[in-house]
Amino acid sequence: MKINNIFVVGAGLMGSGIAQNAITCGYHVTLNDQRKEALERARAQAAEFGHSVEREIAYLSVHSVLHLLGYDHMDEGPMKAQMRAREEEILRELGITREE
Repeated sequence: MKINNIFVVGAGLMGSGIAQNAITCGYHVTLNDQRKEALERARAQAAEFGHSVEREIAYLSVHSVLHLLGYDHMDEGPMKAQMRAREEEILRELGITREE
């Protein structure tokens, strides 16, 4: 049996770490945070940015994993630009676009 998709429940430190490793290994990952507030915030942000909730959750997952890998965006300069570029690259590789 070949595993192609991984579903991670809980987007805390452990869940994010599992998701990070799975993404790095090329698996399609669905990250599910059980906190109601997190989903409500993702819905609000998706509406604000004009894309789907699924895309927003994928973005937040990638964003969190990049923080775990040492990326940061505390300035408005090269560090932020590097992180944003990497986020978009990963989402594109996963087939997740802003239209979704």
